[in-house]
This record gives sequence, C-alpha cells and structure tokens, in this order.
Amino acid sequence: MEKDTLSEVIEEEKRIRGRLEEERRKAGERIREVKEQAEREVEDAERRLEESLGRNVSDAEAGARERAESVRRESVERDRRLWALDDETLKGIVARHIASILPEAP
Repeated sequence: MEKDTLSEVIEEEKRIRGRLEEERRKAGERIREVKEQAEREVEDAERRLEESLGRNVSDAEAGARERAESVRRESVERDRRLWALDDETLKGIVARHIASILPEAP
C-alpha cells in the first residue's frame, strides 16, 4: 500500500510538473505575443509622429513663405512710396529727424 501511495504521489508530481511546464510555455508565448503587439504599436506611433512632423514642417514652410512674401510686398510698397516723394518733402523729413537727434543750441 505504501508503494501504491508513493507511486500515486510521484504520478501526481509528474502531472503537476507537466501542467507547470505547459503554463510556462503558454506564458512565454503570451509574453512574446504581447511584446510583438507592443512593438507594432510603437512602430505605428512612430510612423504617425513622422507623418505629423512632415505635415507640421510643410505647414511651417508654407507659413514662412507667406510671411516672407508679405514682407516683400510691404517693402516694395514702402520703396515705391519713398521714391514718389518730392525733394522738398524729403528735405522736411530729414530736417525733422536731424532736429530730433541734435541737442538744442544754448
């Protein structure tokens, strides 16, 4: 009877070890699946960030071009107006600026 009990205990231990190994295998497989899924999610997030960065850079470049064109147009208009001033008007403007720079005479 003792031998039968010992045999049963040994058999039960073998079944437990088998189940434990199966659970370890399943856990390892699940870890691998979760890791692969996480890697795919990271790759997708990186791709979305790169696409967003590309759009943001394009938008910034377009905005900078628009601002540069606006500054250029304003400069051209200012230049046109300055060239349109007659000599007397220019002399008056220069005289006012010189007067504001020079100290008053005692």
